[in-house]
Amino acid sequence: SGIIKPGSIVVMAEQPADAAEVLLERAQEVGATVAREGLEYGVISRVAAVGGQVVSLQGLRARYDDVFLPVFGAHQAQNAAVALAAVEAFAGEAELDEDLVRAAFAEVSTPGRLEVIRRSPTIVLDAAHNPHGARASAAALEDSFQFDPLIGVIGVMGDKDHEGLLAAFEPTSPTSSARRTPRRARCRPLTSPSRPTRSSTRTASPSWPTWPRRSRRPRHWPRRARPSAARWARGRSW
Repeated sequence: SGIIKPGSIVVMAEQPADAAEVLLERAQEVGATVAREGLEYGVISRVAAVGGQVVSLQGLRARYDDVFLPVFGAHQAQNAAVALAAVEAFAGEAELDEDLVRAAFAEVSTPGRLEVIRRSPTIVLDAAHNPHGARASAAALEDSFQFDPLIGVIGVMGDKDHEGLLAAFEPTSPTSSARRTPRRARCRPLTSPSRPTRSSTRTASPSWPTWPRRSRRPRHWPRRARPSAARWARGRSW
């Protein structure tokens, strides 16, 4: 709450009741204007679409319908609403150009946040590192993808809540869950206990792959020796 300054505009995303109470008290104390998600602005509707989702957003100045977001999950739609309200607050009383808003959101990218890095098979990369983020990612997997089977691979730092992360992803019912330890001092070793998923759990080897050396054999294996130039000159068969 210390970042709330006198005379400022506070764009407040949805908060737990106790956190919202602290923020509102601070805003009232310094005379700041508060814009709350779900009241002054927010997501009106959202529909999953190919490559993302289509949303309708209520801003502080106007409503914006049929906005395409090339990102996945309800939490990303909420992030878009917060960003829109923040820009409107910065712009003052002037309304934003609707086409410009659509074009800007169409260019949004969130590397490492439910990022599709491959198709056939589809591989989704997500950097959720706490239970709250993992729950949002798990909900987005069920909302925007139809994996059959779903295979989860997770790497966890030693100071993170790996039990909470696995519990958050458990409702997605992955076929297997593998945990690979990168070469970092903070990484949790593979021998540490972990929460199994409802299905089988596979643990990856901690050793890094050793690639075989390239074969030294010739590219082509002749069936028989080539004839000498002299034999060709004499016209003899070989």
